[in-house]
Amino acid sequence: MTKHNYEVLKTVIQPYYKYKQDVYKKLKDLVVQVLDEFGYFEMTGRSKTLRGLYFGNDAVGVPGAVYVYLADGSCLFGIEGTRISSGLTLRDSLTPKEHETVTKCLASLFKHKGDRTIPAYLESRVCYWEVNEDYCEFISYNGLRYLNKD
Repeated sequence: MTKHNYEVLKTVIQPYYKYKQDVYKKLKDLVVQVLDEFGYFEMTGRSKTLRGLYFGNDAVGVPGAVYVYLADGSCLFGIEGTRISSGLTLRDSLTPKEHETVTKCLASLFKHKGDRTIPAYLESRVCYWEVNEDYCEFISYNGLRYLNKD
């Protein structure tokens, strides 16, 4: 995923709340587990810390999908519902428990305050989002940017 080139008219900055950082770690742990089953770390020599790993989607990706990227921007795989899509020889789907974890994590990441979601706060659908160890960024079709960052 290339970094966005959307016009941003206004940025709202919120802290990168601990619960969102914990959600990032939970998703990262799931990715490490899926890749480890495949033998990815032995084949590539990469560390299981996967420094710089991030998750996201933009207007080019399948709506509702979660794509997993390395720090260099290369996509490891995508999660579309329960299906795993990848050029790697990974298993083809998440377990029901893993799918539940991803679904709950996404709900937490897209949470604003209380029961309100970030798209509801921005009053528009999100066309680009990225979550990494340092921040969560969401950009709406109406040019508003919501950033969780300390």
